[in-house]
Amino acid sequence: MFGLDARITIIIFTALGLITFSSFYNQITGVSATQYITDMKSTIQAYKNFKNDTNYKLTSYSNPYYYNISELVSLTVDNSKPYTKKYKGPYIDLEIGATNNFLRHTFLEADIAFVSRSFKNSWASATGTQKCSDTDCFTWIVIVGIDKDTAEEIDNIVDGVKSATKGAIRLVANGSNLDVFMAAMPE
Repeated sequence: MFGLDARITIIIFTALGLITFSSFYNQITGVSATQYITDMKSTIQAYKNFKNDTNYKLTSYSNPYYYNISELVSLTVDNSKPYTKKYKGPYIDLEIGATNNFLRHTFLEADIAFVSRSFKNSWASATGTQKCSDTDCFTWIVIVGIDKDTAEEIDNIVDGVKSATKGAIRLVANGSNLDVFMAAMPE
């Protein structure tokens, strides 16, 4: 009789452990998604502060239409830039990435960039990731290379539904991970 009771107890505790672990895992994923969203919004706010101080947009590159996001952290004194004297940065505490197009988030271990894309058009086609040329141009913030589960959770939290090609969150495949784009502001 003792052996049967012990086995039943072990089965019960194992089942409780699996339920607890599953709940704990979901909480960790949720916190991670929330952290990404918070950091994306903080970076967007940093860009808005830059624009309010200088009355200028970040410098953009022609292809693939990335902005020089490093100016939110450090501005090289350049007298040819009319906003050099108005600059009050740094606007955010992140590291400059491998190029001036990216900031590196050391805690999340992800690259962050601003790009120009269409908002109204679905991103299901190849034209979705090209620079917009009509009246619905938006500046999007992108975090590069997030695992699929976290990226989809971000989409679900922000848009209320998982839809990779429509809404304020767009997901684009990047190897086995996804790049997460969030609509920041109209251009």
